[in-house]
Amino acid sequence: MRYIDINSLENLDELQERLNKHRKWKLVKDDLANLSQKTCWYCEHYISGSGYAEIDHWRPKCEGQYPWLEFSIRNYIYSCKACNNKKSTNFPLVDESQRAKCESDDLSHEEPLLLNPCNKEDVRSVCYDPSGRLFGRTIKIRTKVKITKDILELDTQERLAEKQEAFCELNELLDELLLYRTDVTEVEKIIKKINYKITYKDGKRFIWSFCMYIEYWLRDNEEYFTEIPIREKIKFPQDFCEVYLGVA
Repeated sequence: MRYIDINSLENLDELQERLNKHRKWKLVKDDLANLSQKTCWYCEHYISGSGYAEIDHWRPKCEGQYPWLEFSIRNYIYSCKACNNKKSTNFPLVDESQRAKCESDDLSHEEPLLLNPCNKEDVRSVCYDPSGRLFGRTIKIRTKVKITKDILELDTQERLAEKQEAFCELNELLDELLLYRTDVTEVEKIIKKINYKITYKDGKRFIWSFCMYIEYWLRDNEEYFTEIPIREKIKFPQDFCEVYLGVA
């Protein structure tokens, strides 16, 4: 999962007007894709073809739920087919009696039990373990994490295999970093490979997942890097620093 700031779209108002006029949410798919270098906002898998890219309505658009949000761009999640199919019309709340019934109802009264990639607090409150599994950093968020993983089936072997392979490669680099921690030349070589993995580029996947895990790993191993300032050499993306680390 990664954070997406929908307000960073320079033409946000224009896109919303286009949706209002033409009533086709697929018109904004490419704009949403560009916010994440064509990776799914839920699982960060790279979406290689337009036929596999979908738009999930975070609050479901179906009758009986939130049909008035069908063409609201702020309700959209750029999603892979697997996540969108699993998510479907699921949208559990802590208190069902607070569910909005019409457009005039206040959505802020709802307390969703589904993680939202566009919600800073949700993204700040999660991390990844060495096997690439999502977990909650706080007690408060853990129920929401479990329900989200169950709905999207993120921990099934079929869905996790690709991520586990990628995390295995990252862990090998981090193990080498510990092994050669006093060798400046080797450390520079390893850091270069790690930084490549967390540099934004179309076709790259799991960047925020990697960044979360690396930050978690640094906190656990920083005491071993007394001679070389490893943290200063890790080039986390600027938006990750601002949102997750709270560093401008």
